[in-house]
Amino acid sequence: ALILVGSSGYPDDDHHDEKDEGPLVFKILSSPVGRALVRNVSPRMLAEEGLKTSFVDDSLVDEAMVDRYTTLAVREGSRDATSIRFSTPRLYDLALRIPEITAPTLILQGDGDLLISVPHAEKFHADIAGSKLIIYEDVGHMPMEENPEESAADVRAFLDEVLGLGEVDLPQ
Repeated sequence: ALILVGSSGYPDDDHHDEKDEGPLVFKILSSPVGRALVRNVSPRMLAEEGLKTSFVDDSLVDEAMVDRYTTLAVREGSRDATSIRFSTPRLYDLALRIPEITAPTLILQGDGDLLISVPHAEKFHADIAGSKLIIYEDVGHMPMEENPEESAADVRAFLDEVLGLGEVDLPQ
């Protein structure tokens, strides 16, 4: 099974990713100088700003969440992987192969996502036969953080349906 959450992969016809609404950290990471700078400074401020930009209700971003994302950002290998991700050119030729996906697919998308527009999710849904699309109202880029109970319930139901797992006790 495949679960896509706020996923990109198509050329963005409306250039949504280039608008000034995205997190500052993405703008910084888009340049070689910015990537070099971020490798040597604390990412806490950038993590907080990125999280707040990723949420519709940024009051849900608390110190514990910022601490968790900051800790993840400084783990060994994380900065290198992020640098590689942002320095790799976007090649959309593989988007033509998305209709070849045969795995049962759940697509989760927030309607307030400023990073990946809803039409991306709709394109995945149209191109992946039998996929299921759920768009959460008043939710941003990270439904699993902003709407954890409902998104986890949707994932559990999907996995139960496609994998026949019955009631599964997934970690909370």
